[in-house]
Amino acid sequence: MTIQFLYAYWLALIGSLVSHCNFHRKSFGVLPLILLIFIMKKHIFKFLFGNEPLENQKSVNAIKLHLESIKKTWEGVDYDDFGMERIFRLFLISARFLFPGIYLDQAFGRVSITAQKAAKEIYVLLKMLFPFFILYNGLSSNPIFLFLNVYFLIETFIVIFDRIYLSEHSKNRGYKRLLLLLFINFMEVVFSFGVLYASGDYLNKPLVDYIDAIYFSLMTSATIGYGDIHPINSDGKLISIAQALSTLAYLVLFFNFFSSKRTD
Repeated sequence: MTIQFLYAYWLALIGSLVSHCNFHRKSFGVLPLILLIFIMKKHIFKFLFGNEPLENQKSVNAIKLHLESIKKTWEGVDYDDFGMERIFRLFLISARFLFPGIYLDQAFGRVSITAQKAAKEIYVLLKMLFPFFILYNGLSSNPIFLFLNVYFLIETFIVIFDRIYLSEHSKNRGYKRLLLLLFINFMEVVFSFGVLYASGDYLNKPLVDYIDAIYFSLMTSATIGYGDIHPINSDGKLISIAQALSTLAYLVLFFNFFSSKRTD
């Protein structure tokens, strides 16, 4: 029942976006896609959750485990740390309660671990597609969409540092799956900063379409900078600095984490 409820919730959310936003004509192709997903939901469930029935799989209480992790970190059980290092770990763990990811883990974790992982993958994909959706439909100036874009972007960076900095993730042998998820997170960062650039007059020329926004954001992330598009005011420069620093830190931590996994 939990899976069916959340499945219907996401369909309703997508349908609401379709009906209330000013779409280009091509965007109405989303409606047949939603109908196709609804018709093939049994096959989609089998594809996402595997052949084993969910009722035969072990469930998990994500919030309880998270609270136990906070307690262990506070008491220094899992880490030989102190001061700023412990404060940073506590911040990473505690901040997860401010975002929907932990509550999706809780809802689907009560069904099974497989359902929890599948829901997390879908959530990560939707978060990546959300800023692209904003750019494609010219909604970057909408304050609600802009706020949600920044909100999910902050969650993504917290999750990235959470995965890399906390030891429980080093015990997870599915590092190739994490590699894929972190790449999707990286693309979300690129799209999200593209929304920020498109939300105001920060660059030397207007971003004509979503391709221009993604192009400049990706070039900034890659620290290439061809020079054809560049920031012209303090706000634009601050956004570019934030993106360069954040993606640089992301890539350094990213390769450091997975290079250590390869040598284990």
